[in-house]
Order: sequence, then structure tokens, then C-alpha cells
Amino acid sequence: MNLSTARSEKRSREVGVRKAIGSSRKSLIGQFLMESMVLSLIGMLVAFTLIEISLPYFNNLLNIQLVINYQDWKFWSTLLGLTIITGFIAGSYPAFYLSSFEPVKVLKGFAAIGGSSLSVRRVLVVFQFVFAACLIVCTGVIYQQLNFIKNKPIGYDRNGLIEIPGSRQSKRKRKTGSCKRSAFKIRCCNLSYLF
Repeated sequence: MNLSTARSEKRSREVGVRKAIGSSRKSLIGQFLMESMVLSLIGMLVAFTLIEISLPYFNNLLNIQLVINYQDWKFWSTLLGLTIITGFIAGSYPAFYLSSFEPVKVLKGFAAIGGSSLSVRRVLVVFQFVFAACLIVCTGVIYQQLNFIKNKPIGYDRNGLIEIPGSRQSKRKRKTGSCKRSAFKIRCCNLSYLF
């Protein structure tokens, strides 16, 4: 929304000319919203292209199998709904703000940048920077946590462990397991220094 607001304020003369030749406010709002939705749709298509290119490398890296189900109608309806909502939100402020200009003032050189638009833009810029800083900090914290979990001593020596099979095994495994246990018991009984 911030980028579209900054870009659209440069088009104030276009809005003034269009209003002077008889364009209505509704048609201007429709044009700005349609432009924003088309840009949102193009962004979605570019994102899907990048996902399709990088998904095999991602699956290979994590040793998992992620697949996008393109045959599901819920997937497409959600995606289309998100695209329309994103386009509407990104284009709503410029559409309603620019369409409210008076053509005479704009064409005479009236500064299109008012105090209210600057404050909204400043709020949006501050919000973007705060959000980006939070994402960077969270990424660093998660990275440190993963390194801590990976390198933390587990509290016992893995070399001195004995595996005792559970009760949910096949008969063949049970027989071999019982033979191993009886051999282990006999071996322990023969070693008198354990007792």
C-alpha cells in the first residue's frame, strides 16, 4: 500500500486532466482498484513460477516431499480470494485519496501531497521497518535456538546403551530377541564380578 500510494501521488495531474474532461470519481476509483488487482495477479503468477522452480531444491534440501495440489478447487478459490483482497487493500487508499482531488487545484499546481497523506505514509513506512526488524530478530533467535538444540549435550553416553525390544514385534523377532536375552542372562550369571 505504501509503494502504491507513493507511486500514485505522482499521477495527480493525470487525475486532474481526467476529471476536467468529464471522468467521474467512480470511474477513477475503479481504474485504480483494477490496476492494483492486476498488479496483485501478476505478483501471484511470478510467485507461483518461483515456487515451482525452487520447490524441488527445497524438497531435496529438507529431504521431504512437498507437493502443491492444483486440482483442488478450495486451493484456487482461496488463492483468488487472497489475490482480490490484497489488490483491494493495496489500491484502496490511493484510489479514494486521488479521486478526491479537485481538478482546478491540481492543474493550477496545487501540491497533491497533503498533511494527512504524509502522516499515513509515515505510519506505513514506520510499520514496515518495525515489522522487518521484528522478522530479522525472530530469525536470529530461531537460528540460535536450533543451534543450541543441535549442540546441547543430551545427558548420557550413547555408546553405553542397550536396546531392549518392545512387545509389538513379529514372532521371528520375538524369538531372536528372547534368545539374545537368555544369552545375555547366561553371560551375566557367568560373570561373577558383576554381583
